[in-house]
Amino acid sequence: MQLIILDKMDPETAVSNAVTVQLALKVIALTLDLTAYLFPKQCDVNDDDTFDFIIIGAGSAGSVIANRLSEIEYFKVLIIEAGGDPPLEVMYPGLSSYTYHSRLDWNITSQYDGTTAQCRKDKVIPQFSGRVLGGSSSINCMYYVRGNPYDYNRWAQLVDDETWKWENVLPYFIKSERMLDKDVLKSATGKLHGRHGEIGITRSIDNNTRRFLRSLKEDGIPVTMDYNANKTLGYSDVFFTIADGYRQSTGYRFLGLARNRPNLYILKNTVATKILFNDDKRAYAVEVVAENKIKKVTLKATKEIIVSAGALKSPQLLMLSGIGPKDHLRTLNIDVIANLPVGKNLQDHLAIPILHTLQKNKKKSFPKPFNPHVYPYSNIVGFVALNKSQSYPDYESTINIIDDGAKDLLQLYSFVYQYSDNVSDSIYNYAKESTVIETLITDLHPKSRGEILLRSVNPFDHPLVYTGYLSEEEDLVNTIRYIEDYLRLTHTSYFKKNNAQMIDIVGNMCKGFKFGSKDYWTCYIQCTLNNMTHYSGTCALGSVVDSRLLVRGVKGLRVTDTSIMPYIVSGNTNAPTMMLGEKVSDFIKEVHGALK
Repeated sequence: MQLIILDKMDPETAVSNAVTVQLALKVIALTLDLTAYLFPKQCDVNDDDTFDFIIIGAGSAGSVIANRLSEIEYFKVLIIEAGGDPPLEVMYPGLSSYTYHSRLDWNITSQYDGTTAQCRKDKVIPQFSGRVLGGSSSINCMYYVRGNPYDYNRWAQLVDDETWKWENVLPYFIKSERMLDKDVLKSATGKLHGRHGEIGITRSIDNNTRRFLRSLKEDGIPVTMDYNANKTLGYSDVFFTIADGYRQSTGYRFLGLARNRPNLYILKNTVATKILFNDDKRAYAVEVVAENKIKKVTLKATKEIIVSAGALKSPQLLMLSGIGPKDHLRTLNIDVIANLPVGKNLQDHLAIPILHTLQKNKKKSFPKPFNPHVYPYSNIVGFVALNKSQSYPDYESTINIIDDGAKDLLQLYSFVYQYSDNVSDSIYNYAKESTVIETLITDLHPKSRGEILLRSVNPFDHPLVYTGYLSEEEDLVNTIRYIEDYLRLTHTSYFKKNNAQMIDIVGNMCKGFKFGSKDYWTCYIQCTLNNMTHYSGTCALGSVVDSRLLVRGVKGLRVTDTSIMPYIVSGNTNAPTMMLGEKVSDFIKEVHGALK
């Protein structure tokens, strides 16, 4: 395998073009409001208005909970969302890159740690998180990945509660799912998929993925059709939350389908700033402020308050409300209601980019017309265990095959990921004459932990995000092993036939280290690491919440989002978070006598 070192090229035009498109889309949204009819209308509230349930955050879990609770006609349900209706760039899969660094994103960044992200312009990593109906399901990459039975069995063991075992959470995955791939439904694993749920699921199959997977299979590399079943290992076509040409966000599907229910109320562009407790430590009200910050309103809940603001914002709200590490809260003069490790145990999946070019195109082909209804690249995902007797994966390979995608890659690395100009230039200069295979290598079970801290008592200030990426040496060692294992694919017929060559995107950043050495990969990983935006663990099951997701030490308060995951799942987090929404809805209905 030959290493290609490329010259510089200025990517400023790509960034400028992306910002221009974002502004145009914003103007369209503000002027025409084309998607408003798909979503619930804004409700009017007054101080001291009362509801049975108040849900904070209309994301991957919150939207599910709002739908399921409002199925009970005598439940009065309010959901509060800091963002607004999803615009066109959310609805169309092909426009997803324009959702980042926009009004649809909280625009939070990590704190500089002095070691990682040296290939970034600002040496920090964007912590993308949706501020829009549907939350991060409205701005994510739309991969539908349930994780592995190992994950949920591990949770169940931690809290000594069998309801969290794989066989007991599986029905909740099935409940939300509307599998549209007939081959999957007819297969041996078809019975493990839903046919009538809210979220349409399709598989991404094209000539690129067929050739790639066929080649791997011929070379003895495990290939599977369904990584969302009981056996997840192998390379596969990707399952997407895309159906009928539209993103299947929870805002679109769960809130959209419930938009005419008279017992469902929604506050959009409204921030929950504090949860209030009575003398019995029962959560009874939420203070909210509209986007204009003119007036604070207190809204009451007679039954429960459910926090579903995500693994970055849920801990912030709890700490502002007096639930968190007492020493940290006291430094900000916040009265402590419950001393809990809120904000600790922050986990995320890293994504280390490995790029290969395939042989140059012999003749110039005309670019395909842009279709906003489809995902822009050919996609393959691999879940791999180094120990072949192991039933769960060690790492994930996320593979994009990009034809004539130089401009797309330039925008992705310079605008979305915000890598330095020389990295973006290197990728662009060679991609403009080649097909590129972009692979992201992800350690699925990192040991490193970060934390969320309050920046101030101002709820409109972003929290401090200390990611802790690679703070445990074992994670670095394992990631090197996973990269080396993945690179074995470059010796297969597909890579050889297409004269695959790896691009040295780090250039002088790792100068002096022999390519392929441990020192080289250490430098490469620390410099180029990206994140998968799978933040989790900051209000963890077993330490902050009990096995029914009730916050310990107080009453009437639950947390339901990725923050409750004590250990991050073996894959993307959107599907598991929808499962959490389904599961907690049954917990709540059971307590309040409404479970059928």
